[in-house]
Amino acid sequence: MAKSKQDSPETRKPRGPSRIRRWITILVIMVSIIVGLPTAIVIAVGMLPTLVSFIVDMTPGRYACRCVAGLNVAGVAPFVDKLWSGHNDVNAAMNIIGDTLAWLAFYGSAGFGWILFMSLPGLVATSQTLNARRVVHNLHARQEEIAKEWGLNVKTNKPDADNSGPVDDDIGPEQSDEEFAAL
Repeated sequence: MAKSKQDSPETRKPRGPSRIRRWITILVIMVSIIVGLPTAIVIAVGMLPTLVSFIVDMTPGRYACRCVAGLNVAGVAPFVDKLWSGHNDVNAAMNIIGDTLAWLAFYGSAGFGWILFMSLPGLVATSQTLNARRVVHNLHARQEEIAKEWGLNVKTNKPDADNSGPVDDDIGPEQSDEEFAAL
């Protein structure tokens, strides 16, 4: 009996990570949590705003989650450092979790991430609008200078009355290379 095309190696879809690799990854994560349980406790509680932003953010690219996560890590890092530089045990982790300053840092930094995510697009749009207005203003000023040199027909999109615009390249004022580059 002949094999069908579905069974041939050429038509198989590439598979994701193998089961063994997946189990090894899960095992490494579980061992890391068990060995570093105090650190895992502080990180799990401190990074909850990032988890919430991951669930809530449905934008393509999840930029809100990225912004919140970056600043949330910055809020959690000093307390993980405090845990590592002192007694790295569950009791010390619980003391950090019970500290209101830690909660303020965890959630305050995440809140600042949300503020940045919400406000920066408006600031960037305003900046680009102002830049575009400046460019248009400069182009209008340059257009006025050219109209003074060449006449008002340069300012309109209409051709000359007899449809015979200038043909020679040497018509108009001579400019040096430095003057041309300055334009």
